[in-house]
Amino acid sequence: MFWIIEAIAYYTGVVLLVFGSLLSIISVIGYTRSRDKLLRLYSLKLGAVGGYFYPLIGLALLSISMEVLGELKYLVSGVCFLVAIIISLITPLCIDLVYREVPVTKEEFGEEEQ
Repeated sequence: MFWIIEAIAYYTGVVLLVFGSLLSIISVIGYTRSRDKLLRLYSLKLGAVGGYFYPLIGLALLSISMEVLGELKYLVSGVCFLVAIIISLITPLCIDLVYREVPVTKEEFGEEEQ
């Protein structure tokens, strides 16, 4: 019965790693293609939260399912979960602080000044 849980953790970890890498690629494309600063900040937030959080959770699940690590698998998994939680809590705050410092004009949105 325990091997079923390990298999679910392994395949879920692989899916989360692939999903996180796709979010990172989408974030880079969004950052390079967008012209205004607000969309660039949003793509940075997507890359930071989605591109780091999901792969770390996937890595934690993968480390739980691997017998090669022995007792270290719990340490690796715990550190990955802790770092993922810290990233998910700190990143939106940092992006919002950066947003406050970025000057935004009407010209960036395509509106003409009257």
